[in-house]
Amino acid sequence: MYKILIFSVICLFIIIPSLNEVSAQSTFNRNININKSSHTNNDITKNKKYAAIVVDTSRNLVLYKKNDKARRYPASLTKIMTLYILFDEIKKGRIKMNSQIYVSQSANSIPPSKLPIKVGDFITVEDAIYALIIKSANNISYAIAEKVAGSESKFVLLMNKKAKELKMFNTNFVNSHGWHNPHQYTTAYDMAILSISLQKAHPKKYKMFSKKSFKFRGQVISTHNNVLKEYPGVDGIKTGYIMPSGFNLITSVKKNNIGTIIAVVMGGTTPVQRDEHMIELINTSYKFIEKKYRPISDPKSIFLVSNPKIKIRQKKFG
Repeated sequence: MYKILIFSVICLFIIIPSLNEVSAQSTFNRNININKSSHTNNDITKNKKYAAIVVDTSRNLVLYKKNDKARRYPASLTKIMTLYILFDEIKKGRIKMNSQIYVSQSANSIPPSKLPIKVGDFITVEDAIYALIIKSANNISYAIAEKVAGSESKFVLLMNKKAKELKMFNTNFVNSHGWHNPHQYTTAYDMAILSISLQKAHPKKYKMFSKKSFKFRGQVISTHNNVLKEYPGVDGIKTGYIMPSGFNLITSVKKNNIGTIIAVVMGGTTPVQRDEHMIELINTSYKFIEKKYRPISDPKSIFLVSNPKIKIRQKKFG
């Protein structure tokens, strides 16, 4: 029986509730067991904030869903829409990858997480994209909004317009970065729509979500998306955390000759709980896909461990 290499638990600290996504996630210095269901955490599906959906994008099927259309706070998943708007502007030729973005006082006054940059400095569009994907930098997200629309308030109008175009009917944005506002909300279903739409509309730019680190002014900045770092086949896309939302994650996984899935998990109590549940969803979904749609010829491709409590159902997405 083929076993995927699993990773040792290095250390696990007690997390102090924080609104800083990066510091909260980096509190957990651990790796995920990708081929064994873990029961060390409480059942995430019982969390009041929990919502999830798994979509087989190759066949346009919903494989799993729970509370998928219940309103939740997106936290830094908001930045996916911010990047979508920026990618649209690049595609239209209005902005280039080497264009300079000015960092204003307003941008740098946004609470963490932030990229270390001074007011009045400039950052290239390319670095700004990585700052959102990898660092989840709120100040740079705000700076992008000002670059594209002149002000964040005008940029938010573009975000909500795009949401309507994509039929994200249960989503409303009031800022570009995801800092908590009770009027900024979404659903797991809508986040799946957004992620899948971005992949289709901007396939080349989407590849930037797979990068695990980037260098900014001599400093190497690494991702805190542990599923991206550890799970074979994952090519993106984004984490998110604020205290009211819990720990959120959207993951895209591609397995050759099997298919691609997008999974959204929202409302984890800890990043460990969220990540391990994501792994369970991925493993269970791919086991189902292999059994139903593909003759098993290569045992190395089989995901042998799944969670029998996760009931796979097929329903058209969209």
